[in-house]
Amino acid sequence: ADSVRASCASTSNYRPLWTRCQFQPEPTNDQPPFEGAHGSGSHSGHSHLVTLAELRAFAIARSLFKPAALKRTVESFGFVQADPIRAPARAQDLTLRHRVTNYRAGDLEAKFASLGIEEDVFVNYGFVSRRVHALMHPRARLILPEAPRSRAHKLIAFVREKGEVHPRDVDAHFSHGTVTNYWGGSSSATTHLLEELHYRGWLRVARRERGIRIYAYRDPGAMTDLSTRERVDALVDVVVNKYA
Repeated sequence: ADSVRASCASTSNYRPLWTRCQFQPEPTNDQPPFEGAHGSGSHSGHSHLVTLAELRAFAIARSLFKPAALKRTVESFGFVQADPIRAPARAQDLTLRHRVTNYRAGDLEAKFASLGIEEDVFVNYGFVSRRVHALMHPRARLILPEAPRSRAHKLIAFVREKGEVHPRDVDAHFSHGTVTNYWGGSSSATTHLLEELHYRGWLRVARRERGIRIYAYRDPGAMTDLSTRERVDALVDVVVNKYA
């Protein structure tokens, strides 16, 4: 309840609150008061008590910021989870409803192509800013031979030639058959390969057509020059800023 207290280090250099605080119940009559960094009852400029109400206010202010434009909000988060289940509503709509000015369910998908953002798998599937997308890729280096031989290389060459492709058109061209999906059923092998190439960062989702992903080739020039360690550090920052 509100009797919970936290002893926190100085906030002059920002770190996530959970890395600065130690929580414990407020002492009862038969317990000594919680000792701060400078002894019992001592609260210098480097240590202070934070009530649960204050912590709650901090969390709300950090997460439920003033509503902004859709693109700005997605870029501020870096990542917005997507989930088609409407119970009570899709994850992306629940996230954006109170954080985007005049947001309506479905706005993210309807405006996706004009927002300069990407669909991809981060901690789970969703929408990411271009900055985060560049940090995530390449998950695997792409080397295209002059004469494509593998299924993956032939499919990439086909997408590059067409510009944008619907999975139905790719399947009609290659007829890859079916594969066993994650739930034990059968799925189009072409769709499965498209999803794999998208995950690797060799294809991107250009838009959707009646909910179906329309794929395009991803230009390797969009990739960052940072080292793997620097990319991982930056991606961890995105996760911490979003969820911590």
